[in-house]
Amino acid sequence: MTEEGDGNIEFLLECYEKIKASPKDASNYAERCRAFMKLKHYFYAIEDARKIINDINPSSPLGYKLLAEIYRLAEIYEEEIKVLEFGILSCNRDHRREFMKLKKVAESKLAERKIVEKNTFYAFLLIGCFLGMTLAMLATRLQLLSTVMNRSLVFVLVLGVFVSMAVLVHWVYSRTRRTDRYMKIHPPYDVIDDNDELIRARDRGDFDYVGPSEESDDDDHFPVEDDESGIFKKVK
Repeated sequence: MTEEGDGNIEFLLECYEKIKASPKDASNYAERCRAFMKLKHYFYAIEDARKIINDINPSSPLGYKLLAEIYRLAEIYEEEIKVLEFGILSCNRDHRREFMKLKKVAESKLAERKIVEKNTFYAFLLIGCFLGMTLAMLATRLQLLSTVMNRSLVFVLVLGVFVSMAVLVHWVYSRTRRTDRYMKIHPPYDVIDDNDELIRARDRGDFDYVGPSEESDDDDHFPVEDDESGIFKKVK
């Protein structure tokens, strides 16, 4: 991330002033978007990226790249794929090819996560089976049950209870992980709309500098390049 995306309050204040002076300049929104991304305030970054797409230049790849990158950093690959699909339909042929490559990367990451989730489910299931069988066999060995029918019935019931518990625990675990991902882009309690609110948020400590995320340095980072249209112009 370049100098304009250092992710500090002073730079954000400058961005607000630039946007106020030039509300139709996409590069100003892109700068502020990247600053919010570096601070991991993804809700505000999404708002700026959508502003570029919806209000400034719907056919420019800049807004789609930024929005897709935000969802990638938040690990919400389903939304990243949707954004890239919109980009493929909205931008010119050169950028379509780029978006298709990025979409394949996002799809592979989503597929990897689904494999991990499936393996985790089987792991929980095996643990449930093991605990259920162990307890049922222990009850049988200790001759706590008088008849073979009772032993078989309890064996099945105990095994079923532990397997059901394992499935429930895995469901709660998966839902918690999904909720954690979406909470990264959830709107804050007090949404900031201007410089005064930003300064008050800074004084409260809401915008403490977090530093660059590890994901922002990998090979899948979406570069903002110079373009003849001026949409990708980097502010000196």
